[in-house]
Amino acid sequence: MPTISQRKMDKEIVRFMESDETPTMKTILEDVGYSRELADSRPSAVIEALGTQEALKEYGFDTESAKHVVSTILHKEEAKDKDRLTAAGMVFDVTGAYAPVKSVVAQVPIRDSTPEVDELRAEFEEKLRLKLGE
Repeated sequence: MPTISQRKMDKEIVRFMESDETPTMKTILEDVGYSRELADSRPSAVIEALGTQEALKEYGFDTESAKHVVSTILHKEEAKDKDRLTAAGMVFDVTGAYAPVKSVVAQVPIRDSTPEVDELRAEFEEKLRLKLGE
């Protein structure tokens, strides 16, 4: 169950969403009575708290509502192209359809030393030294 402070904060978030103002979370937290220390050091802890999330959900800030908004923008014929592209990007992000950007580092331990392995190691180390300018 949300605390009084969490409800006040959520009302303030909704109020700012409906206005042209864009305050920081720190400002919102301080305005509704949270300590400056908490607002400075851990605002995300307040936002991520179960009570805060419950109260936000009561105001329509939940995953299903967000998906509905994105879908509406994506399919709205009169929407601007940039808004539709943003909505499409959000769909890709949520569904994981973006091509992954990753790198793989593989280490292969060589337990046995053979003349061929020692020769390859020495050759590689020499090329690396030359490339690094040593």
